[in-house]
Amino acid sequence: MTNSTPTPGRPEKESVRAMFDAIAPRYDILNRVLSARVDVAWRRRAVRALEVVPGDRVLDLATGTGDLLLEELTAGAVKSVGADLSFGMLRLVRPKFEGAGHREARVCQGDAERLPFGDARFDGASIAFGIRNVLDRAQGMGEMRRVVKPGRRVVVLEFHEATGVVGTIFRLYFNHILPRIGALVSSREAYSYLPKSVANFETPEGFDELMRAAGLKDVRCTPLTAGIAWLHVGTV
Repeated sequence: MTNSTPTPGRPEKESVRAMFDAIAPRYDILNRVLSARVDVAWRRRAVRALEVVPGDRVLDLATGTGDLLLEELTAGAVKSVGADLSFGMLRLVRPKFEGAGHREARVCQGDAERLPFGDARFDGASIAFGIRNVLDRAQGMGEMRRVVKPGRRVVVLEFHEATGVVGTIFRLYFNHILPRIGALVSSREAYSYLPKSVANFETPEGFDELMRAAGLKDVRCTPLTAGIAWLHVGTV
């Protein structure tokens, strides 16, 4: 039987898939409650950084229930794709898109380390809070670079361990309060994995180096909400 909780820092694909399949039904409501809707503002910053213009075709990797891709479609992207390991997540995307009038967008099951798309296929690529769950992150970033056209952008929205007073408060919330809420509404194991995966993730500077090593240029990162989340941007 597959362990439904991945190993923090060394996430197994089947465990990632099983975990997200299990929490999919309550995923959206927990995101909004646990982040006090700040995650909506973070995603909008990511879309602006991607520099979507009407007619662009973008790829949103680890799309989950499609929130970031929906923002990109609202900004003018067309015929775009959301890819994710979890079928449980993907089955929730289509009703959301159709309800917003974006019937041309599509979703597919996709492994970040082996994307099923040709070179330079998209006008931009994004991933929000998903790169931590990729075992070979260097390979995943290389794949995102490969499928984006030269001169266009790859955007990563991700958690890193916050520092200072904000970091201390957030770690208290992340490590002790969030798992209890997760246990009541969804899964203690999944929401205990989240802070552990952040603790085992690269620093912002370390992840920028990983992006550069994958062939991205003009790489930069910006802290959001006192460094709770970070926005990483690179150009192909």
